[in-house]
Amino acid sequence: MADLASAAALTVTLLAGSSAAAQLPPPTLKVSGKASFSVEARSTGATFQVRATLSDEVGRPLPNAELRLRVIDAANAPALHRCGAPRSGSAAELLIATDKLGRVCVDASGFEHGVLELSFQDPRGYLDRAAASVRLPEDVKPVFEVGFDPPLATLSLDEPAQELGLVARSLDGSTAPVGAELVLSMSAEGTERVLGRVALDGLAEIHRLTFVSRSFERPGPARLLGRLMSRTGEELARTTLPVLRTATVELQVAPGAASAVTPGGTLPVRATSALGPAPVGVVEVRSLGRSVAAARVTSGVASINLPSPGVAPLGRALTLEYVGAGPGWLSGPPLELNVLPAGPSYGRYALWILAAAFAALAVVLGWRRPPRALPVAEEPPLRPRASVEVLESFGAEGGYQGFVRDAHEGFGISPAVVSFIGPGENRPVLFQTRSGTEGTFRVEASSFPAGTQVEVTAPFHATLVAELPGPGVLQLSLISRRRALLERLVRWAERRGKPWTRAAGEPTPAHIAAVATQEAEPQVERWARGLEHLAFGPVPPDAASEQSAGVTDDPKVRLD
Repeated sequence: MADLASAAALTVTLLAGSSAAAQLPPPTLKVSGKASFSVEARSTGATFQVRATLSDEVGRPLPNAELRLRVIDAANAPALHRCGAPRSGSAAELLIATDKLGRVCVDASGFEHGVLELSFQDPRGYLDRAAASVRLPEDVKPVFEVGFDPPLATLSLDEPAQELGLVARSLDGSTAPVGAELVLSMSAEGTERVLGRVALDGLAEIHRLTFVSRSFERPGPARLLGRLMSRTGEELARTTLPVLRTATVELQVAPGAASAVTPGGTLPVRATSALGPAPVGVVEVRSLGRSVAAARVTSGVASINLPSPGVAPLGRALTLEYVGAGPGWLSGPPLELNVLPAGPSYGRYALWILAAAFAALAVVLGWRRPPRALPVAEEPPLRPRASVEVLESFGAEGGYQGFVRDAHEGFGISPAVVSFIGPGENRPVLFQTRSGTEGTFRVEASSFPAGTQVEVTAPFHATLVAELPGPGVLQLSLISRRRALLERLVRWAERRGKPWTRAAGEPTPAHIAAVATQEAEPQVERWARGLEHLAFGPVPPDAASEQSAGVTDDPKVRLD
């Protein structure tokens, strides 16, 4: 009986517990997550097109989601419309629903600068609020690109006309904008001007533009700009291309002057190019491996005063070469002139002169006077060279300042890198600075260890390395790479003698190449041809072009 009573009590308890549990409310479960935007902005003429995709935290798109878009910080009245929808009125805010892939497309117009904000609030509360913003036009992704075809490095103004090619392409498969055009401009000497324009016939098609060479003004560096412009004048794409405008200057003896010259005389020379008389520059005269005279070119004419035999020895021939006043002015073939004997012969007066000399000698020997010092022969004028000159010395803590210049022309070189190299095998760079627009530089520090060297590098000049002098004003003179290459060739030929040297005048690259062909020295011929192309080519040589042309090392010849 006791067992039956216990079982009955247990049954009552379980039933009571089940009844109480049935009366409690069911548990509440809340599902939450995050949503995010991916936004892309483009420019289509006077309108910004913004495409956005809304997805959850695992990347699944959220279809039929209502988004709120609004423009803030816009100077003018903005207008938002669904892409492709009719445009009526203007509204800075727009409610729009995503498609089945979670995407929306909106056109924003009526303003030049502003911020478009996008936000999403899940009405069911399952997803947290999501927001994004895009700055217009800063965050606009390019739709088109423009390029030159073919790309150029130089424009030879020796040719009567220049043909340039521009091509526009789409980056995302967009069609060509209606009424667009390609515009070509040139920027030089701080100003920009339009050269020409052509209607855009289609994407990925080369549009040719032809210009008279005089449209590019004068030789020198410039920057070409190609633009794709919309019908409303908005820039859709742009490209820039640095080029060097070049012109070759040829030297001619002025009309009426003889083809042979007399020492001590004056030689008028004309310097002309396809653009007309060369406005500036220098004509240098060389003989016997030295620079013996020079004269500045003014309006295409240079008047050269040749030295007399007592001042500088002249060989049987002179070599005249034009040196431009800046990048782009190229020298044509050197002008070769013969040298006449100095003055008429006085042989018929020899006896009278000899008698007078003996009489004068007798008078002189009769005098009692100390012997005179023997006259010192004058040194021929030194050829400009790469050098470090101290123009003014400072105290121990005065620092360094000065300028980097062309040794022949005297113009400031910019850009140039001035480095102070410490002693030792590793050659550490202790200090480095760049020259200013006029070639000037300044170094405040003045304490450098003994054995420090100054190294000066510039794109179109040979590197200068020399011992660093004490603090002061330094004049750092560099030789152009063209001149350095030609001087290397002359020294190479002089070391080897005949047949590499010439009977009259200095050897030229063409002469060395011709001799190399006769002597069956193909390596020397290639070296001379490469050096000739760099020294007289349209583009000033730099370190990379010398390396690619294979002229960094002197060639070797067979020993008979």
